[in-house]
Amino acid sequence: MLEKALMQKELSTLLGMPTFEIYQKLCWQIEADYDMEHIWNKGGSYWRYEYKYRRGGRTLCGLYLLI
Repeated sequence: MLEKALMQKELSTLLGMPTFEIYQKLCWQIEADYDMEHIWNKGGSYWRYEYKYRRGGRTLCGLYLLI
């Protein structure tokens, strides 16, 4: 798990505004439909960051950022 979560300003800078807006809409839709915890992780050997939606120890989905 990352020590500190990425903030919206950092994400918009990393992704660029068009991609950030798509990312933001996707997150809003998931959060509107599901009651999940949100976890930022290191993305492993292929990705830089991972943002997981989890509940009860199970992952609904993970969004990966390669930047």
